[in-house]
Amino acid sequence: MVKDEVMMLYTFHKYMKMDKRILLLARYYKSQTIVNKLTEFFNGTAGSLNKIRGDLEAIAALIEKYPQHLPWGTMCNELDMMRERFGNIYDIPLKINTINDELLYLSTLKDNAKSRELMLNATNDLIDYVGDIVNARALEFNKKNGLQPLPDKYKSTE
Repeated sequence: MVKDEVMMLYTFHKYMKMDKRILLLARYYKSQTIVNKLTEFFNGTAGSLNKIRGDLEAIAALIEKYPQHLPWGTMCNELDMMRERFGNIYDIPLKINTINDELLYLSTLKDNAKSRELMLNATNDLIDYVGDIVNARALEFNKKNGLQPLPDKYKSTE
């Protein structure tokens, strides 16, 4: 089942998510070297950036599912605090000025339908931008660590 997910994520070039599944399998197979490398990778800058992406995905999901009942002030505060989190990403080139300006703008919006739409669109754009960077970093990691092409022991046999 996990191997099926690995294959699907590999096919769709979702390398960071695929690597999380590989970590599960590596633990199962007691492949301590790859467990250590993946753990270090997830605890590094790419992992931090991926956590930011996950938080942006949560905000987007809330906007989509509960547009009339959002804790607007909390959402704006979270977006404002993300500026600092993005600022702590040093070894990955980011369009930090653009990101900061966008997050600052979003964090000052008043709660109304137009603002929710703007926030959702901007958040989704940031998710895509960060996702592309994280995926590129994961692919680079995979190439350096023998996970690209995908080793047979992580492939589905079906």
